[in-house]
Amino acid sequence: MVPLILPVPYVYQYGSPWCGPASTAMILKYFGEELNYWEIAEVLKIGRDSDLSIKDSREYIKGHNDLNVGSKRSWYWRSIFEWRGLKSYLVSSLDSGAPVFLKIPTTKKRNNERLSHAVVIVGYIYNPDISFYVNDPSGALFESLNLTYKYRAIIAKPVDGNKLNDLCKGGNLVEAFKVSGKPNPPNGTLLFGDRSCLILGNDGFTYHTWLDDGLKWKETSSNNLFPIEHPIPYYSSKYEIIQFNIEIANQRNFEQQYLVNITDESNLVLVSERFTVGPFNNIRAPRIDLYPVPMAKGPHLVYVKLLDLDNKLVDQIGPLAINVVG
Repeated sequence: MVPLILPVPYVYQYGSPWCGPASTAMILKYFGEELNYWEIAEVLKIGRDSDLSIKDSREYIKGHNDLNVGSKRSWYWRSIFEWRGLKSYLVSSLDSGAPVFLKIPTTKKRNNERLSHAVVIVGYIYNPDISFYVNDPSGALFESLNLTYKYRAIIAKPVDGNKLNDLCKGGNLVEAFKVSGKPNPPNGTLLFGDRSCLILGNDGFTYHTWLDDGLKWKETSSNNLFPIEHPIPYYSSKYEIIQFNIEIANQRNFEQQYLVNITDESNLVLVSERFTVGPFNNIRAPRIDLYPVPMAKGPHLVYVKLLDLDNKLVDQIGPLAINVVG
């Protein structure tokens, strides 16, 4: 049987506990919304040590793009009937073209209670038993199932239905809702978060990106946090480097080629690199360095742009504010 897989863009949550915002962003990107998971965290004031409830995720999606958001469904795992109900719900939702936000228990515990994890169910196949294809924003579900993959981005990877059923046993709560509308997904995503952009001085890095109540600049020496729009000083010399550690995810079932452009506020291309990413895969691009930065002294806004080979914008990070002072 040919699998049914919806091309839901992938988002990685990095070191944050934000599986809820990351899964919410995946679904919204599938329907054409241009936003990042830290923007959801910032709007809803989610700090470094907290996550988004399934209720808040559902309410946030309801406010976007004329989407039809299904009611929240719950299953308390006490018998085989819960698995039958969830399986039927997932299959019927996917058959209608609707990805499913799923909150599922993991093997991890806190205070003797099992922690839940948010993922997006993007497809299924019968072979002969059912398996579901999952976008997992951190890999926590796959870790609980003792499944490993070479790359940390879990993009449309299959999970045996029987293993899902076993994981949920013991009276644990499973929650889900589906989202339908007119799909308009980009053909890839930039993965960005903790330390994806660093400003390095002579004695090591001095500022780097950090996820806490949105995307921030973090000062290494003091751990002070600044808005990403705050212009962090950058000394334009051979001793200072702006370093980008970029990852690219391809949620399509075919290989794709991309350009990564680092630009300023006038769309001047400062650096351009070309990459190839296989189907349902991601790559960590070789680091991209700016030194000395080819911009005049003063405040600037820097963008990281993912484009296809026709120069069509696929995804974008920014603006990241800097102040060239050297």
